[in-house]
Amino acid sequence: MIILKKSRKISTIIKSAVFIFVLYSMFNIVEQQAQIFSKKRELEKINSDLISQKLKNDELKKIVILADKKNDEYIEHIARDTLGFIRQNERVFINIAGD
Repeated sequence: MIILKKSRKISTIIKSAVFIFVLYSMFNIVEQQAQIFSKKRELEKINSDLISQKLKNDELKKIVILADKKNDEYIEHIARDTLGFIRQNERVFINIAGD
């Protein structure tokens, strides 16, 4: 009888431990699923922000290229008209008749 009571007590303890372990595992799985869902939403937001930033960067690159081109044109205009510079191998005709 004593052996049966001990084995029942041990069996009850093992069943209780397994039940607690299963509950703990289920709780962890649910918690991890919630974290995964949250991280996926965060990743989607970051990816959309990345796409938006890439579009802004492309626009800014275009603006910089246009500004450099306009800047080069402005520098050439000042060099030619104000300073009298010419390009290499360029022929300049001067009207000496004054007309």
